[in-house]
Amino acid sequence: MDKLLAKITDFWDRRGLFKKGDIKKQLKKVREELKEVKLSFFFFRMNPTEENRIELLKEIGDVATALSNFAVMCDTNLETCVKLSHIKNEKRKGKFKDGEWIHE
Repeated sequence: MDKLLAKITDFWDRRGLFKKGDIKKQLKKVREELKEVKLSFFFFRMNPTEENRIELLKEIGDVATALSNFAVMCDTNLETCVKLSHIKNEKRKGKFKDGEWIHE
């Protein structure tokens, strides 16, 4: 995964995102991509074809790309953020309620 994230970072770096980009606008891009995931998810649930599944996966990838770019703009990388999140969450206790994990 780290090689792929490095390729993504290089791709956007060559286009000037990290020198000319606005971090607030990048965070807005993350939110926009999440909305597209939501739409693709509901469309896939209504019509679960392989084509719609692939579109959903592409949208999820767009969120990951936008988050990766945001992380770089925060002077880190997505892999570090995910590792730190895992460390935080693996110590949490909780339970499922109505299909959702609720941590204590």
